[in-house]
Amino acid sequence: MKEKVNIWQKLKKPIIALAPMEGVTDTVLRQMICKTGKPDLFFTEFVNCDGLTSEGRDVVQRRLKFEKHEKPLILQLWGSNPDTFYEAAKLVSDFGFDGIDINMGCPQKDVMQHQAGAALIDKYDTVKEIIAAVKKGAPNLPISIKIRLGIKNNNILPWVNFLLEHQIQALTIHGRSVKEGFSGLVHWDKIGEIVKLRDSMNLNTIIIGNGSIKNLGQGFDIVKQLNLNGFMIGREILRNPWVFDDCINPNMVTLGKRLDLLQKHILLYVKTWGKTKNFANLRKFYTMYLSGFPGASNLRQQLMQQNSIEKSMQLLKNYRKENYD
Repeated sequence: MKEKVNIWQKLKKPIIALAPMEGVTDTVLRQMICKTGKPDLFFTEFVNCDGLTSEGRDVVQRRLKFEKHEKPLILQLWGSNPDTFYEAAKLVSDFGFDGIDINMGCPQKDVMQHQAGAALIDKYDTVKEIIAAVKKGAPNLPISIKIRLGIKNNNILPWVNFLLEHQIQALTIHGRSVKEGFSGLVHWDKIGEIVKLRDSMNLNTIIIGNGSIKNLGQGFDIVKQLNLNGFMIGREILRNPWVFDDCINPNMVTLGKRLDLLQKHILLYVKTWGKTKNFANLRKFYTMYLSGFPGASNLRQQLMQQNSIEKSMQLLKNYRKENYD
């Protein structure tokens, strides 16, 4: 067994991370972000413990794929059964990940219906067993947890106190409740209260803030205001792939550069996944590259209508020839 290294303490502060996002933060997206501006820390997509330990595990294990230049990389697990958390953690303990994050914040109905994600909030007995199971399964890896401020309200301090008592290495808080979803105000004041609680307990647990952060400047301001150890950017990456490089103004990125990056993304997707993933999954990434220039919306619409990689690449080639070369 490898010696335990606490990546959360090792990284320079404040830590800047790309949030785990289902169907988004796979190895292809992470490798593309390495080209446009790499954060301090990556997370995988959500990896289901039950699927990872079932007979159909080969499909789920594709989510574990990564290249060395994506590190440091945290694996995020989700589920509700302490036994499968243990088996999953044991399975991945020597795969090369820099830590395991337990998803206790996903508000999606299909996840919560399985009593997982944010449905674990306030489930003290179950969560105690889950944390212990992951630590036992992967004693060489630091354990972190990602949560929301609650289900319907933001009275989260007793729950956070419970989590911190279990000696996790890091806690990421999305500053909204499950009911609030991804819209409305982010309650940074509540996250500030969590920082104060951590300090009152004389712990060195890393606290990361998350919720509609649009750029590095905003993140740094929040860190300074609340005494956070870092911040996490999520959905903004789908609008601005250069968000982690404050030296690049996305409005100044040329059309040629944007087309180059999208074509590289498509080719890497094909090389990595072949026929194992639906081509339509690529469509969510078009706005990343094709925005901020005249005709961008029309080009995206044309791409959406293509039903193959080959047709999409030919369309981009023709567009480049007509509008840029």
